[in-house]
Amino acid sequence: MNDTLTKILFDKYPVLYRNRLLPETKSRMCDEFQCDNGWFDLLNQLSADLSSVGHKTGVWPIVFQVKEKFGMLCFYYDLSPDKGDLPTGVLGFLKRWIWKRAAARIYERVAQAESESTYTCETCGEKGASLDTRYYYKLTLCRSCMQDRRDRYVQAGREAQRKDLDRMEKEEAENADSVRRHCDA
Repeated sequence: MNDTLTKILFDKYPVLYRNRLLPETKSRMCDEFQCDNGWFDLLNQLSADLSSVGHKTGVWPIVFQVKEKFGMLCFYYDLSPDKGDLPTGVLGFLKRWIWKRAAARIYERVAQAESESTYTCETCGEKGASLDTRYYYKLTLCRSCMQDRRDRYVQAGREAQRKDLDRMEKEEAENADSVRRHCDA
């Protein structure tokens, strides 16, 4: 993600991304967001939702890394409670109950964002599809960005990558035709 969008997220959600200042041995947030700009809105909404849970419950995830892997968003975080913050007795029970509910909400929201990323173009944020390339690499692109990438490959003389995109587009069209035939039957 470019520096401007990264700065917006870091400035808007400083508690959520507090690990960005730690050394590489403790957190990969020092590498910032390892994905394209198309997922900015997805990350912004996810960050807003996690911050909302944090403000309401006091349960804040510690984000260690955000990246693209296999054509989808990977959001690595930790929710380990500080054992000193969980007293015993009724108050401790209540705090543990709140923590478990908040943890479930955070897990659910992160899983939803990761799932949404599989049909959100990495480059522009429009509706896209997860595509397999040669050597088991996956991309999530819309048709327009796929065409742009194909054009760049042609200009650069990278014939193998262009053929991969042509094959993916053909498979996508065949899948759509088979779904249509199935629905018509």
